[in-house]
Amino acid sequence: VEPPAVTFGSPLYGINLPCAAAGSPSPSIRWHKDGIRVTENDLKGVYVSQTGSLIFSLGVDENAEGVYKCSAVNDVGTAVAYGSLYSDKKENSSAETIVVRLGRPVVLRCPFL
Repeated sequence: VEPPAVTFGSPLYGINLPCAAAGSPSPSIRWHKDGIRVTENDLKGVYVSQTGSLIFSLGVDENAEGVYKCSAVNDVGTAVAYGSLYSDKKENSSAETIVVRLGRPVVLRCPFL
């Protein structure tokens, strides 16, 4: 299981917490937030993709902030990874626009870390 990255999100944009896992038999993906199982009905605009990523289609706010655990479960066992999600609450943020060519990698540096 690859751990979800520490992600800083804007309330205006969607966020994707990936959970990549492989195994035989194929594992099912389960998400927990602050120790409580996340279902698609728990948070507005949140769903689990076919690849197991947790998608925040409406962006994030303080209700979505927390520590997330991705669990990959199959008959052989369970593998887990943790990540944190925080909303960018600063009104006068020093945000900049970055243009990325589709399919190309991008590295975003966070001045707060």
